[in-house]
Amino acid sequence: IGLAYQGGKLVESPARRNDMFGFGLTMDKAPLIEIFDFAGRVTAANGESFFLAGINKPDYLLQSSVSSDVDALNLYNTLWGTTSRGKLPDLTGVVEAVVQDGVVKQVLTDQPGVAIPANGYILQGHGQAANFIKDNLQPGSAVSYTYTVEPGGGALFAAVGGQALLVQDGKLPAYFTQNITGKHARTAVGISKDGNTLYLVAVEKYTDSGGTAVSVGMTQEELADFLISIGVWRAVNLDGGGSTTLAARNLGDFDASLVNQPQGTTQRRVPDALGIFSLAPPGTLAGLAVSGPGVLLAGTSGKFVAGGYDQYHNPVRISAGSISFSTPPGTGNFRGSEFTAAGASGDVTVTASLGSVSGTAVVRVIGPDMISKLVISPGTLEIEPGKSTQLSLQVKTYSGETFDIKPVDVIWSVDGSVGQIVDGKFTAGQNAVTGLITATFQGLTATVPVT
Repeated sequence: IGLAYQGGKLVESPARRNDMFGFGLTMDKAPLIEIFDFAGRVTAANGESFFLAGINKPDYLLQSSVSSDVDALNLYNTLWGTTSRGKLPDLTGVVEAVVQDGVVKQVLTDQPGVAIPANGYILQGHGQAANFIKDNLQPGSAVSYTYTVEPGGGALFAAVGGQALLVQDGKLPAYFTQNITGKHARTAVGISKDGNTLYLVAVEKYTDSGGTAVSVGMTQEELADFLISIGVWRAVNLDGGGSTTLAARNLGDFDASLVNQPQGTTQRRVPDALGIFSLAPPGTLAGLAVSGPGVLLAGTSGKFVAGGYDQYHNPVRISAGSISFSTPPGTGNFRGSEFTAAGASGDVTVTASLGSVSGTAVVRVIGPDMISKLVISPGTLEIEPGKSTQLSLQVKTYSGETFDIKPVDVIWSVDGSVGQIVDGKFTAGQNAVTGLITATFQGLTATVPVT
């Protein structure tokens, strides 16, 4: 609905509303969070002109609740797509003029969409605007248009449309011009008072696989309060819900990866986004970004990786086999890039080295002194002779944390001729008997009665 600029080029003009703010960067990268205004005119060869309502606009509601297409003249170029909008479903008398190289080539009324010329555009009008086209834009005649977008004075480099102003002069505004009530995933852009810091903010709302809410989202007021608390001077609310997506290229990575957990099960296709890109030249290897499991149970293993980066934080391609990993004596051992934690609890610093360049990561090791219980699921088992089922295991700590463990890290035993177990997969014997499956980990034991 709002405006869009890319690389200094207008992709879509602002909406004709005074309640929707947008975010823009000028050519010299000064940030703007304002209600952007569009003014344009189409002029025929005979000197007659008409108000240009917008460029590459979909149908949206004006504040009067009237469709933006009513009595409006809109322009569509190839940034809209390959084909014009054509006849509109709820309006009659829609006229389109095909313009190529500044000359009207064709005028159509209530016809399907037509191809937008690569070196031209489509003028679409309804009502008074349709009459202007029919009366003044005959095929073969010249036509031109002009427009301005303010603020920015035609010097906008990038811009996206938004909704309400969330923060004004470091405080809550007197009122929100729009308010989507309730707790939702949300997206916002903010700037500092000196205009030198840009804040890109995503609020999560999602549940885990068991249906438990991991994050409940925020109300619009809560988001505004949060932005104020981190020092934002001015901020705008962008589209939220399933559209809230935050991605970043982590240090040492070549590709961007998802930062937030989207609301819903999958990422949603969205029409525009705000991107920050580095144009720094490639440099020389300056450091290693190390990543791996943040928590390990003593006696279990986890794999670590390291990515190289230069002095400008560009990724540097390195061979995984050329990196050596180490930890302080007595904390565990590495086999290649796989670390097996020793028995003591505490934080362990993992160091990756390549020549004179290194990087570190910290893994928290949970030893036997912190583990209160070993749990097997399911807790009891009734199974047909010869059938198989997979068991899962968890440990619980005295502090209330729960961690999954791999069946391979557990010592298993099966009582009698009830069946056999391999890597947590139990296969029942051929006879109808009862018995026990026993698992042992770090001195803790759990059993599963089997019938």
